[in-house]
Amino acid sequence: MSDADDIMLLLMDGRVYARAATDYRSDVWNDFDLLFYSSAADEKEGYTGYTLCKTCKRPFKHNRCKSGTSHLRTHRKRCAGETTDCVKGKIQLTILFGDAK
Repeated sequence: MSDADDIMLLLMDGRVYARAATDYRSDVWNDFDLLFYSSAADEKEGYTGYTLCKTCKRPFKHNRCKSGTSHLRTHRKRCAGETTDCVKGKIQLTILFGDAK
């Protein structure tokens, strides 16, 4: 079982909760929540080191000082379907032939 699986079990049990990332500058935080341990005295001590995608509810590691947001941006594009083969093909056809309306 992976660490992400453990976090999901804790989230389902109510021992971890999600909170919006309001004090971050990147726009990627509109699509991710921070995960905290419910039993911690304060949020600074209770941060799990994980974020949760608001769309698919998948957890991702995040360390504010080390990991940045590139992996979250990549997931956001995939999760929204922006990089699927079908959409890529549609974009390529639109570029070649214009938007069919």
